[in-house]
Amino acid sequence: MSENLDNFMSDADLAWERSYFSLMADLKRKNLSRYEDLAVRLSAGGEEILELPTRTYKISVDRNGCGYSCREEVGMDFQRLGWTKLPQNPSERITAITDVLAECEARAQIDV
Repeated sequence: MSENLDNFMSDADLAWERSYFSLMADLKRKNLSRYEDLAVRLSAGGEEILELPTRTYKISVDRNGCGYSCREEVGMDFQRLGWTKLPQNPSERITAITDVLAECEARAQIDV
């Protein structure tokens, strides 16, 4: 069953999605080296705090997946915004983590 998503989303939602995914692709292309360096460090597991202009974000990686959270003010708890299951293949795992990093930064820029 093939359905056109344009029938289920408003023009504003479609425009937001196009902007969001375009920004993700641009950020990944522009920051690939930085994202890959961070992904390699985190691939076995761990956390990294990203101080972005809009908020503070935390990237968390464990054996199952990679998530990102944000907090708006110092001292507040982090609120999870996204999570993805990670493949076990090392190179695919690095690629998936770089995708999450681009997603996190795109969300930080678009949700301003």
